[in-house]
Amino acid sequence: MNIAVVDHEKSGLEDLTHKLHRVFPKSHIYSFQNPLEVLKFVQKNHIDILFTDIRTRPIDGYELIKVIRQQQAFYAYVVSGSRDHPDNLDWMNINGYFSKPVSDKELIHLKKELRIT
Repeated sequence: MNIAVVDHEKSGLEDLTHKLHRVFPKSHIYSFQNPLEVLKFVQKNHIDILFTDIRTRPIDGYELIKVIRQQQAFYAYVVSGSRDHPDNLDWMNINGYFSKPVSDKELIHLKKELRIT
């Protein structure tokens, strides 16, 4: 399984990447500070799950999800410093929303929900 993580804040990126390695030890975790790097990566690689911050530049997390969805199917999760979550994520084509910092418990729940071994 390939998991991509995007966050312009280095500390947030490192924190989530470390937790994902712990919770998904059999997966390949790819970390990016720039969303354009992810777009290059997905041209040649499939991702199964994407965790992205909303406030990335030069394109935001919502736009990043939209562009990658035109190329492949994957689970998309927004990670934000805001505690306010949108009520309806369907229109954005997002599978879920996490507040920073994402906990191991939340990732374990997600792993069970997606039935990943």
